[in-house]
Amino acid sequence: MASSPSTDVEWISLLDPTFDQVVQCIVDARNRSAVCFVQFPWPEEQFHDFRSLLYDRLYQLDIAIPQRVEYDFDSKTVQLDMAESPLHGTFGCFSALLLRDTLGFLVPSIQNAAIRLRLKAVINFATSRLEIDGELSRQPDWAFGCAINPMPSLVCEVAFAQSWNNVEAKALQYIKSSGGKIRAVIVFNINYPKANKVTVSLVTADNSIPGGHHWLQYAEILYSDNTEEQAIGQIDPADLPASFCRPSAAEVNAGVQREPQIVLTYGQLRREFRKALAVYREETYLEDFAEETIFEKLARKVEEAARKEEEMARKEQDVAIADMDCAITDMATIAEKDRAITDMAHTIAEKDCAITDMAHTIAEKDCAIAEKDCAITNMAHTIAEKDCAITNMAHTIAEKDRAIADMARAIAELTRTIA
Repeated sequence: MASSPSTDVEWISLLDPTFDQVVQCIVDARNRSAVCFVQFPWPEEQFHDFRSLLYDRLYQLDIAIPQRVEYDFDSKTVQLDMAESPLHGTFGCFSALLLRDTLGFLVPSIQNAAIRLRLKAVINFATSRLEIDGELSRQPDWAFGCAINPMPSLVCEVAFAQSWNNVEAKALQYIKSSGGKIRAVIVFNINYPKANKVTVSLVTADNSIPGGHHWLQYAEILYSDNTEEQAIGQIDPADLPASFCRPSAAEVNAGVQREPQIVLTYGQLRREFRKALAVYREETYLEDFAEETIFEKLARKVEEAARKEEEMARKEQDVAIADMDCAITDMATIAEKDRAITDMAHTIAEKDCAITDMAHTIAEKDCAIAEKDCAITNMAHTIAEKDCAITNMAHTIAEKDRAIADMARAIAELTRTIA
């Protein structure tokens, strides 16, 4: 057994060990709380049985199993990862949540129903073991892909203490061994144990160029303790339809340009790393989690939109109620006017009745006057007739008076004669 002289991370190589020697190596490392990687040759066809037996034996011994048990089919070696750290696990978790929230934030804005459905079907495979017989047996720190596919399209490795050559080879193996089913690999190198610098790399499957892969970012500085001005950049990791993805090398050469719509900015990733770093250094404060995440921003916007919609609905309801109140008021006014008109009609009817009664009275009085007029006329006729009779009588008397006078003159003459 050979071991590296590093006091931080142990790289242990076992030369043709037996199963019991591998178990004892793990027990020894656990007993002294070593942060280590162990590798040793093992026949390819025996690897799956070896892994099952190893888990059973460690369970019986009450020893924590390694974080990862992987097999490199190129070198025919088993690789045990026992370099567990809160920084490694927490940053892996935070960066995966960031991508999930980014996807969730984008879904409502997609108009194309097929693309929107495809995005909603993207899930986090987490640290699920990715296996292809004779080609691949790895456990990434997280992986995303369509739920209906057995293999994710994007994987991420948080390089905790491995050499860059080892990490680079591992990233390329994901793409090569999966036959291109894994479309992209993100690698964060957090430089354990100081964690004073983080680099990010992104390699994608690209059959248009020799080698079948293309490094879009290669060990670019994402975070550094030594500078106040941090790098500006972004990575676009999602395996989406062409309109959402970065052009391939051939497309770039042909002048094709597209603006990726699903991106993780360096600023967002730095925020997640700082939170993980605070956990690692035991300097965690609530203020480290104060900045609004994409998911929180989406939830807030959805809530604000719902609140605005509710306010608009309430305003519309208030306007409708006001209109109804006005209508009711108008109806009340109309009812009052109707009642006034009815009252006026009653008054007019009463006055009409009074006028009719007065007309009847006047008619009766007219009849009485007419009767009186008739009586007066009759009396006038009677008086006239009497006046005529009196006149006639006066004439008769006058005639009689003349006759008497004549008789008196005759008598006088007679008397004179006689005398």
